[in-house]
Amino acid sequence: MGWIKTPLASMSWSTVVGVISTLILQDHPYIHTDDLTLALETVTPYIQAATLKSWWAYDEDQFASSLVDELRRFECDNPSISRQHVDHHTIPRPQLRIWRIIQGIRKHKTSCTNHSVSIQQVREQIVLFGQYAILSHRWQQPTSQELTFDDVFNLSDPSVQAKEGYKKFLAFQENVKADYGCRYIWVDSVCISEPDRVASIPLMFSWYRHAYVCVVYLPSSSITKDPWRTRGWTLQEPLAARRIKYVAGDWTFLKEDPYYSDRTTSSWKFHVLRESRAGALVLDGHLERSWAGTLVASEATGYIPRADQAPGIFHAMSQRETTKPEDMVYCIYAALDVNIPVHYGEGFDTAFYHLQVECLTRGSNRRLLLWQGGTSSPFNSMLAAHFTSFTKDVADYEEKPEKLGLLSPEGVSPGGDYSDQTYLRNYDSSISFDTKGVMRIMLMLYPNTSYQPHVFALISSAGYSCLGVLLAPSRSGVYRRVEYTEISMGKILFGKEPEWP
Repeated sequence: MGWIKTPLASMSWSTVVGVISTLILQDHPYIHTDDLTLALETVTPYIQAATLKSWWAYDEDQFASSLVDELRRFECDNPSISRQHVDHHTIPRPQLRIWRIIQGIRKHKTSCTNHSVSIQQVREQIVLFGQYAILSHRWQQPTSQELTFDDVFNLSDPSVQAKEGYKKFLAFQENVKADYGCRYIWVDSVCISEPDRVASIPLMFSWYRHAYVCVVYLPSSSITKDPWRTRGWTLQEPLAARRIKYVAGDWTFLKEDPYYSDRTTSSWKFHVLRESRAGALVLDGHLERSWAGTLVASEATGYIPRADQAPGIFHAMSQRETTKPEDMVYCIYAALDVNIPVHYGEGFDTAFYHLQVECLTRGSNRRLLLWQGGTSSPFNSMLAAHFTSFTKDVADYEEKPEKLGLLSPEGVSPGGDYSDQTYLRNYDSSISFDTKGVMRIMLMLYPNTSYQPHVFALISSAGYSCLGVLLAPSRSGVYRRVEYTEISMGKILFGKEPEWP
């Protein structure tokens, strides 16, 4: 327990941030509150890194030296601070006079008469010193070269040390300790035993979300060309991570890192919390602009895992692959926040069907019905058979009531424009499936002489086009999906009551 007693007796990182705040206010008395908050939020990860590498109570000079290094990194990384979440403007970064900060910290410590440790300080230090770094990587080929859960108990074994995975493990450990001071690391092949594999699937997103930093290891030294970007399991990892560092095959900082593509290259680079979480999802190189911009994110937490994110995630998965067929589906369970039993051996078709049913019934996300091309699921013609049927357009369509055409006659002008007086009548947005897999959904059905004997089911709209599917009726009253189609809005009779097909 000796390692934990010393940090708890030291000055907390929030105290250092408080000193910096005081100095900024002295130098910039009229600074806007939002600007000050943003500056402090941006510099905080650097203060935490300095605290992790050394602490005040152990060696004041060592801590001061570490803090100086990190503040220099901050200055190099942040010539300005983008306040995108406030007004889309870039503000000048408040000047941090490093030695004044060091002097201010020493003065604060000297003047502090209360030497007791507060509960808040204890909590801060426990959280900070318990931080772990997590690795995002593609497993070695052959997989026998990857370090396993059982190997951890035999790290001194020459046969274990001869594995390529062992070398990767050591390099990862040294890298995050040098850059971030993290004392703990997490590597999937090492931290998950084979018996726990199924149980770990719904937890993967959370493990990457709560890591202090996610290091992406790219042996090819290229984000755009490395097989890492085509693997199914690596999709959720950068979505979940709050802080990402890309490294090349030799574990050096990867200058191709999209986050820094428009910044001056510097050896001081430190990956801070991104300025705009929503914008950060659109990363040239591995998260394609064609779909990442459709995902929902918040400034505080980043990508939000939930079922209605399915269209964008499905489109992204159309360009990825996994070794086991079912893993194409299982690897995105946590990113969609769905809790579906995992049954290896059920096959991709069954697993993908269950996932679509879950997303439709939980979120009533009708965009999933606008898939194009390919074939239908063998279990229900309204569902797709594969991710490749989900195009960029599907992810872009808005999920709004007025886009469904369920409007009163006085709610739509002859030109097709929506007025402020529109309202829905008798509309039930829920979607359900019976035990035989038959979908129950309320849709607007329109007969059309061009498509007889089929009827057009309106699902959404884009511009002046109505988007939907052609349905073939049967004597039993159950409809079968024929194909996706678009019809000019002028040919649709708005104001028609919704009905159950």
